[in-house]
Amino acid sequence: MKRLIYLIILLSFSTILTHAQDKIVKYCEIDIQEVGLSGGKFRVELFIGKVDSLFSPQNINVKNDMQKVKSLSTAPDVLNYMSSLGWSLVTVTGITGRKYLYFKKEFKLSDLNDKISAN
Repeated sequence: MKRLIYLIILLSFSTILTHAQDKIVKYCEIDIQEVGLSGGKFRVELFIGKVDSLFSPQNINVKNDMQKVKSLSTAPDVLNYMSSLGWSLVTVTGITGRKYLYFKKEFKLSDLNDKISAN
């Protein structure tokens, strides 16, 4: 009986560990810069990295949806939009007239073309 219980516990842990490896976290940066001296206009830039092999979604709509953030003009709009896409705010840094917002999102390995995630 004890052996059966140990076997069940061992199988449960191995299943949990196997499923934990099915996901990977990816990050992006959004730069919000004040344009001009008026203080009412902003430029939003999105950075997901320069190395495609580190973040390459299979579904092109993921990148297209993220690119839409560039059309927004306020920090709250950016935060709300990224949240609606499933991204979580990690941290915010900034200097006068400029904010850097860092987001993360958990993806299934099967949703990415990444070479690193396949290892």
